[in-house]
Amino acid sequence: MKTKRYFVSLLLVLMALLLLTTAVAAQEEPDRVRLTIDNRTDQVVALSLTGPEARYYLAVAAGTKQIFTVVRDEYTHITLACGQTASGTVDISRQLQLNFTSCTVQPANQGEPGIEKIFLTESPTKTQWQYQYN
Repeated sequence: MKTKRYFVSLLLVLMALLLLTTAVAAQEEPDRVRLTIDNRTDQVVALSLTGPEARYYLAVAAGTKQIFTVVRDEYTHITLACGQTASGTVDISRQLQLNFTSCTVQPANQGEPGIEKIFLTESPTKTQWQYQYN
């Protein structure tokens, strides 16, 4: 009888430890969000992101689209596209798609919040845009 009680007690302790370690591991995992870069230019687009928790260097080949998973945060960026460089901030606290438009033709509009068109010579004018220039 004592062996059975001991075994049940040991089993309960092990289950509690398992639940505790699972909860701690879940808390340590950073919150991530999707960043999509759609490169509609005829050149490589490169984006350097520096944040308090993470740093990324993302490159997307001409005419392709790539999806990245990044830590949810606000970053400073350096963007290289169409032979030009721009810097500023990008708020990736929610899902974001950046559409890099043709190097020669300015887009008719800036897209919409969350799906933003990037043309390096023209700065976004609306404050709700997540991607901004300095």
